[in-house]
Amino acid sequence: MPSKQLPEFAGFKKKLQEAARRALIAANPEYVKTFQQRLDDTGGDLERVIEETKPLLGKGLGSWSRLLTALLDFELVLDKVTRSLRFHGTSISGSPEEVGAWVHYHFDHWAFQMDALLERLDKLIAVVFRQLVRPNDSDWRNKERVLRSDVKKMKGSIGKVRHPLAHGLGGGVTGIQDERLWEPFLAGAAFDVDILRPGYERAVPYAKRWHSILVAKTAEQLAATEAIFRQLSTQVP
Repeated sequence: MPSKQLPEFAGFKKKLQEAARRALIAANPEYVKTFQQRLDDTGGDLERVIEETKPLLGKGLGSWSRLLTALLDFELVLDKVTRSLRFHGTSISGSPEEVGAWVHYHFDHWAFQMDALLERLDKLIAVVFRQLVRPNDSDWRNKERVLRSDVKKMKGSIGKVRHPLAHGLGGGVTGIQDERLWEPFLAGAAFDVDILRPGYERAVPYAKRWHSILVAKTAEQLAATEAIFRQLSTQVP
């Protein structure tokens, strides 16, 4: 689901950028005026105008810059989540091992990127409340805590998938240990403990089912994210 299909996120982004632009005009009207004039004069040569007007920047945007950067960071990872979901649902040709490896890879990538997205969301909430809310609202800590608690619950749900991948807890690897197969292998039994190829091949029949699960989980997480952006929008002046 691209960011443009998330209306609450899009609304928050637009509101934040407009507020930052007003702050820039108020703090440095000469820079804005000169930048726009030079952009017209050069026929839209953006790179040239950016370099020419740098001496007029002064101290910069301050907290607005941090806010916009945190927002962009969130949006970039959101794009990775949606791409990994799309790639996971894309059929490829190849051997069962290659197809299974494709399914596994993009499933794992989705899990890591979704976890990263929630990390970015948590950081963005913190920056919004510290930069925009704290100066004018004595109850900012409690309001921030509520939203970050929601993100923590979301991360717990994703963590059930992500943490075994990151920390090696479970799966076919520990299955060998749990079933006491190392001992017969070391004792000289003629069996193959290489689980990579058969493990990938076993994933092929479940590819569509796994993808349906990821689609539903992504929709669930982004719906909760939209609710958070709806509340964050009320904090932007």
